[in-house]
Amino acid sequence: MAKTRAPRVQAELHSFIRDLPASGSSLEDIGKRFAKRYKQLLDEEHADIYESGYLRMISNALRSRKSATPTAQLELFAEYKVGKTFALRFKTKKGVSHRYKDLSGMTVADAEIYIEQHERPRIPDNREVEELKRLVKDVKESGARPSDNLLEAWEAVKKAG
Repeated sequence: MAKTRAPRVQAELHSFIRDLPASGSSLEDIGKRFAKRYKQLLDEEHADIYESGYLRMISNALRSRKSATPTAQLELFAEYKVGKTFALRFKTKKGVSHRYKDLSGMTVADAEIYIEQHERPRIPDNREVEELKRLVKDVKESGARPSDNLLEAWEAVKKAG
């Protein structure tokens, strides 16, 4: 099970949010009001809050980062509207962990894992998953194995014409 960060703050925050005025408030206003009311609790769980915050920032940066993949390699995938970086979920002893991979570093099996993890009814219109699925189908039809690197498999498809 993953560690719950700042569990007491989270519990109070859920209660606090339920009691917000229906007229609405800005995120900053909510934050200020919560911090004023629960200053001691925030101080006590500061390390967890800090860790949660910078991990969220890292996650956001990873999702929007520029790919380490050279532009020429990305152009090989130009007909597929897929991102450059994918987060694959893995179960660990501590819960669920994410591994971030560039498209060019993914294997066919990695792409299939991503598709399986994101092709659920809760995501009704996920075009990126559909495009990645089409890419995997195309390379597999050309003989790619699950352990093959996606970039190399696509290069082989293009080379075969």
